[in-house]
Amino acid sequence: KYWLMMIDEATRFQWSYFIPTKKKTGDKILSLLKHLKSQENIDVKNIRCDDAGENVATKTLLDQEGYGINFEFTSKGTPQHNGIVERRFATLYGRIRSMLHGCGCPEKLKYKLWAECANTSGDLFNIQTHQADHKSPYEAFYGTLPPFARKLRTFGQLGVVLNSSISQLKAKLKSRGVVRYFVGYAKNHAHDVYRMYNKHTGRASLTRDIR
Repeated sequence: KYWLMMIDEATRFQWSYFIPTKKKTGDKILSLLKHLKSQENIDVKNIRCDDAGENVATKTLLDQEGYGINFEFTSKGTPQHNGIVERRFATLYGRIRSMLHGCGCPEKLKYKLWAECANTSGDLFNIQTHQADHKSPYEAFYGTLPPFARKLRTFGQLGVVLNSSISQLKAKLKSRGVVRYFVGYAKNHAHDVYRMYNKHTGRASLTRDIR
């Protein structure tokens, strides 16, 4: 997977997308622009990025869609010209390594969970502030904190996802759920809905029935 990150320069709020190929870059950015216009009444005027092929193709796509956004392409070998994103990547990759190491994640599993960890790390960055009188990036952009900020969890925390289909009349020793691991927060859901990873299936799903 490729990690596509976009940051609002004014508030430092970030959006993260994980795409199978770089060819999907334009589609994801177009989807974000439509969301910002329809839900937040925000028109993006400028985008700064390097002149990689997928970014040039994105400009062509947005021009065809009639957005008329000004693209500021940085030249090759000058990552400092896009310093906000470059520094954010460096910060978050350090956090990702720490989070995966801290939960005792096996080496092989790290490659399966890195995107989940990166997404969660980005969510946490958006609600953090280093000074009491400053708003977090999320608050600065949306005016409030997201629901998940009310009930934070530790990445890799173990939980039992309850199986509601098990009848209370069955044997008392029968397992009441499946052991899974917390890997992230659910977007557009209540504050106690989490992404839980099942190591046997290799998939993460949303649930609130957890102990």
